[in-house]
Amino acid sequence: MKRIDDARFRTLAALIACLLSSLTGCLLDRWAPVEPGTYTIVRSAGRASEMAARDIRKLEIDREARVAVLTLADGSEIIRAFVPRDRSDWPDGCPSNINDTRMEVLDLGEEPLTIGSLTFPDPLIVRDCPPTPEHVVLRAGAGQIGGSGTACAGTEECITFAPGEPAPPSPIPSGAMKGYELYSWPEGGEWHLSLLTGTDRVKTYAEVTGQESAPGALLTAGTVGDLLTALDRLPSGAQVIWRGAEPLEQIGMEPQNLALPPQPIISDVVEHAEEVGVTLIIAR
Repeated sequence: MKRIDDARFRTLAALIACLLSSLTGCLLDRWAPVEPGTYTIVRSAGRASEMAARDIRKLEIDREARVAVLTLADGSEIIRAFVPRDRSDWPDGCPSNINDTRMEVLDLGEEPLTIGSLTFPDPLIVRDCPPTPEHVVLRAGAGQIGGSGTACAGTEECITFAPGEPAPPSPIPSGAMKGYELYSWPEGGEWHLSLLTGTDRVKTYAEVTGQESAPGALLTAGTVGDLLTALDRLPSGAQVIWRGAEPLEQIGMEPQNLALPPQPIISDVVEHAEEVGVTLIIAR
C-alpha cells in the first residue's frame, strides 16, 4: 500500500473533521480577529495612501473602550469609536485549497475619515489575511473585502499596520556643508528616491541606488512618502539639489535610469519642502 505523506494526511484529517461537524458547520476556515494594542505602518496602497501614511505615527486599538486612536506626526490624535461586526459577517479572503481566512471588521462609523489630503469614506479597520503576519488595515468601506485577495482588495485607500511601537527617528546630520543631493529613478512601476549628503566628488550609480553603501545616506531607495518624512527632519534652511538625467551627465555621472519623476510627484515634493523650510533646487 502506497504510503501517504504527512501533508496529505493532514489535509485528509481536516476534510474528515469538516464532514463530522455537521451540527456546527465546517470548521476549516481560519478566524483572524483584530487584537488590541499599538500598531505602526508597514505599507500603503497607491500614492494617495502613501501621502496620508506619512502623517500617521501610530494606531492604537482599545477593545474594552471600543475606540481606535490615530496619533499623527504632529502629535495630534484622531479618536473614532468602532463597532465590531458580528462573527457571521466577517468577510473571507486569501483562499487556499481547503479553507479561507475570515477577517474581523471594525466599523468606524459613517462619517468620512480625513488624513491629510486623503479621505476614507465609511472607514473600516480590517484584520488582514493570511493570519500570519499579524496585520490590520485602515481602508475605505466601498468595494469587496478579501474574496480572492487580501483586506486591501477593492480599494486604493488602504494603509497596512503591524503590531509594535514606532521606532524613534534616526538622527539627521545638522547643516551638511555641501547641502544634500536627491536622486530618483523608476523601478517596478514605482519611483524610488535617495537623499544623500552632498560631497565634492561625483557619486556612483551603485551608491545612489543603494547597491553600495554611501556615507551620509539619509534615505536610500525609498518611496515618495519616505522622502517627505526625511525632509521633515532636515534642519531649517537646508538646501537640496535634485538633478535630472542631463544635469547628471554634465557633472560627469552616467545616469543610466536616473531621471526626474512626473510633474505631479515633483509638485508634491516642492510643496512639502516649502512647508518645512527646505530649499529645493531642481536641475532639469
